[in-house]
Amino acid sequence: MKFLNIKALFILIAALTINSYLIGQSVPQRNSDLLNETNQYVKRVNIDEGRVANKNLLNSFIELTIKDNWYNEIKFWTSAQWGIKESDGNISKQYELNGKDLTTDGFDKRPKKITDGELLGVKYDGSNDYTSNSDVTVQNPLSLLIVFKGNETANENILIDSKGNKKHAVSIEKNKDGVNELAVRTAGEVFIKGIKSGINILYIEFNTKNSRVYLNGELVYSGVIGKSEIDGLLIGRGSIKNSTVYFDGLIYETGIINNVISDEARTNLLSMIKQVYKVQ
Repeated sequence: MKFLNIKALFILIAALTINSYLIGQSVPQRNSDLLNETNQYVKRVNIDEGRVANKNLLNSFIELTIKDNWYNEIKFWTSAQWGIKESDGNISKQYELNGKDLTTDGFDKRPKKITDGELLGVKYDGSNDYTSNSDVTVQNPLSLLIVFKGNETANENILIDSKGNKKHAVSIEKNKDGVNELAVRTAGEVFIKGIKSGINILYIEFNTKNSRVYLNGELVYSGVIGKSEIDGLLIGRGSIKNSTVYFDGLIYETGIINNVISDEARTNLLSMIKQVYKVQ
């Protein structure tokens, strides 16, 4: 019996030692992944003669996604604080994290880069400007983040839509009382209150019967939205009631996650985004 107790103690010590070693190795591995992903993005932008405005914010975002284990779930992510290429005062390219860069067909339809205090934003004029990428394809479950500031007087202001045949429009529309509401049109149609003046952080979890919508970190809707699918991404232009509508305002950041991440990961993401854009 004494021999068995000693043997069990030895096995326990060995297991704890191996576990401590693995934990010790995880941090350098994360740091290596972080440095590699950041440098790859910056190198790609520089080679293409673009400019990364804030490498620290890029680094912090990648670090968070690696730490919370959803970096590989990112389907699409751009930020005006990261890589942008300008030509004659207009944005010719917004560099996406994994290479699905945003461009525009036609010079006269390109948005502009705007300095908004300490932040950079992409300014869409509400009548002609848009950006797109045909390679962004995803279906639910998925999560969508948009950081924006819209023209509050516009009756219809579309943020994104699907570029192909699928219906996936997210817009801001005035209701019969003249109040701006969020409109989400996929297989169904949902209208949600809560849009405020200034910068808004919109986060939607598309999960068929258990979808959730967050505005500025607060849950404002939980329930059915309907099946969601994006086959090509349009930003700043889309269809509302069979009419083409454009976005009038600033879009700072757009992200799509090919899943619904954990509550803790979502809370961490929205907390970081609120801090970056100084949203209470």
